[in-house]
Amino acid sequence: MKKGKIITILFTLLFSPLFVFGIESGQDVIDMIENVTGFVWILFTIAATLSFLYAGFLYLTAQGDATKIATAGKAVMYGLAGIAVAIIGLGIVSIMGSLMGVEESFLRAIFLG
Repeated sequence: MKKGKIITILFTLLFSPLFVFGIESGQDVIDMIENVTGFVWILFTIAATLSFLYAGFLYLTAQGDATKIATAGKAVMYGLAGIAVAIIGLGIVSIMGSLMGVEESFLRAIFLG
């Protein structure tokens, strides 16, 4: 089985329950989207943190090995890319919420309390 298919299957199995169980009784679709967005934001944050920790570990244990140092640099770039994707995604959710007339968006709740 190819790596892409395995990743797709794992992604589907991981995120499908979010859409099924993300809504509780009395909630509408907007609340479900905010619940799912909050969970995905946490996942992105954890993944970026782990990427930075992994890059730091690689850099500290490289002992002058150029390939390990390059791998550590790539891990930092992947972490930064993950953070950028998460911020852009939250921005899109916030913009869509504003366009649909949602009064309290997830992004405002995170940053403004």
